[in-house]
Amino acid sequence: MRERFVTALKKRWPILSRGLLVLLMIIVIVGLWAGYTFKNDWTGFRDYEPETGVEHGKTLWNWLELLIVPAVLAVGAYLVNRNSQKNEQKRADRENQIEREIASERNQEAALQAYLDRMTDLLLKEGLRDSEPGDEVRTVARTRTLTILNSLEKNRRSVVGRFLIEAALVSIKNGTEENAAPIVSLKGANLSGANLEGADLQETNLEGADLQGANLEGADLQEANLEGADLQEANLQEANLQEANLRGTNLQGANLWITNLQEANLQGANLRGVDLRVANLQEANLAEANLAGANLRVADLVGANLRGADLRGADLAGANLLVANLQEADLREANLWTADLQKAKLGECILPDGSKWTEDTDMSRFTNPKK
Repeated sequence: MRERFVTALKKRWPILSRGLLVLLMIIVIVGLWAGYTFKNDWTGFRDYEPETGVEHGKTLWNWLELLIVPAVLAVGAYLVNRNSQKNEQKRADRENQIEREIASERNQEAALQAYLDRMTDLLLKEGLRDSEPGDEVRTVARTRTLTILNSLEKNRRSVVGRFLIEAALVSIKNGTEENAAPIVSLKGANLSGANLEGADLQETNLEGADLQGANLEGADLQEANLEGADLQEANLQEANLQEANLRGTNLQGANLWITNLQEANLQGANLRGVDLRVANLQEANLAEANLAGANLRVADLVGANLRGADLRGADLAGANLLVANLQEADLREANLWTADLQKAKLGECILPDGSKWTEDTDMSRFTNPKK
């Protein structure tokens, strides 16, 4: 019981000490006020006799010297001590944080080196490169790869990604003709934030992979499988995604400026607000894709399938939509200035002003409103 009481007192002492200090100051101030006002004998505040020069009691200034000044000094000392304790705690916390970061860096580097050593053994000693689909050595390699990618920070994930690409382990084209499958599948892999600029990822299986914020600028992803992958905020500027499978992919916030998406499958993909300026989308499948607010200025959409696509507020100024399929698409508030809509299929689509297209609709009022 006594120990619990002492523990509770220690926890509450800072609050209790402040309360007692405030109470003491109130008592002193009230006492001084009462004594000075009513001239009580016990306080020492009594009349001063100027004729005789007799001082019967202490003056207010005497009391201030005896009580108020020490109290102020005590409060000041308390505040200085408290501030010093806070600074010491902050310094200790900062040092602990630095130590934890250093320990984490060492652990990550050790884990990465262990992975690379093990993969080297699988390649040189256990015949990983010559293995067949379903072989245990491939299962071990994939399991280790997915595990290490989940435990590393983005810079070291980049190292793992580069290693797999340069070792020709992730692309279908590097497998045997009889077995069109990658040696190490990156399906569902965590490559978020990885720097894979200019990487050769042709025919790589990245289905369901986490590529949020990844740098894939100039990367070759021709015929890659990215179905259901998360590419939010990824940089795909000038990347080659020709004939790639991006069905249901989340590309919100991604940079696709000047990207080659010719014949790519983007059905149902989330491209909301995406930068697709000057992108090559010839014959791309964008059916039911979310392109609301997307920047498609001067994009090449010749023959593209945009049936049922959400293009509300999209910027299609100067875009080439020759023979594109825009049936049932939503173009409300879209910018179609100078867009080429020759032979485009517009049946049942909703136009920028909210009306539905009919055979009598004059589209020039949207593509050239000054005419």
